[in-house]
Amino acid sequence: MGAPVLIKTESIDPLEIALEEMRLGFVPITVKRDRRTSR
Repeated sequence: MGAPVLIKTESIDPLEIALEEMRLGFVPITVKRDRRTSR
């Protein structure tokens, strides 16, 4: 989907690259939750 590859890898499969990035801790995602909303 156009995201840059954050690690050096031989894989060309996007899913394998994403899984490897996640295993290595390179996924730049921050989850922010609104504490005012209760469920």
